[in-house]
Amino acid sequence: MLRELERKDFIVHSPCKGIYYIEEKVYFPTQIVVSRELEGEQHVWLQALTKKMDKESAKRLLLQKMGLDFESAYQAIIKTEIYQSVSREQVSEYWN
Repeated sequence: MLRELERKDFIVHSPCKGIYYIEEKVYFPTQIVVSRELEGEQHVWLQALTKKMDKESAKRLLLQKMGLDFESAYQAIIKTEIYQSVSREQVSEYWN
């Protein structure tokens, strides 16, 4: 898709792997996130938006908190395949 946009004279800018900004010929700021390309701890919250978050990333999300309220972090983590059977109390252990 990104190649097709470039072929049609859109400007695609990537500040880091997995995050793309589309410039020129767009009516509003556009960002495309390719979750499988994301790397490192700086994108742990974006990885939490997918169902493919691994156990270590989920743990980092809880430990970093990243300015999130507990409910947002809990909802992101229970959507992952690894944590679908985790209780609120178990997640709360890491949070506190």
